[in-house]
Amino acid sequence: MSIHATVIGRLGRDPEVRQVGQHTVCNFNVATNYGWGEKQTTTWVRVAVWGKTGEPCARFLRKGSEVGVSGVLHTREHDGKTYVELDGKHVDFIGPKASASGDRDAGGGGYGGGNRGRTNPAESRPPDERFADDSIPF
Repeated sequence: MSIHATVIGRLGRDPEVRQVGQHTVCNFNVATNYGWGEKQTTTWVRVAVWGKTGEPCARFLRKGSEVGVSGVLHTREHDGKTYVELDGKHVDFIGPKASASGDRDAGGGGYGGGNRGRTNPAESRPPDERFADDSIPF
């Protein structure tokens, strides 16, 4: 049985890309927080994104980037510790993304699934202009 999950958080360091046989994998760690104040806890999730979906992750994500990653969740035991891992199938860039030159620019977008390279034009407008009163259904 597979556990499908979505993890939202920030990268703990820059992504790493490596070759595994003939396949490319992009790995990064995402910190997710639960709770608030003194009771807030952080869980680190190791993410692996394979193939072409991982290429934009390596290009645009950096330490501190906020992402949402959907995929198959599993755990791994090593030296008496339990590690949470996610085989990422779809990655959404939530915060600003870095350009190829490393500069930051506004915009979001996702890679994987059916959202390759698209951004939402509403995200580039100031928050008060995103929704007109007559567009709210209630």
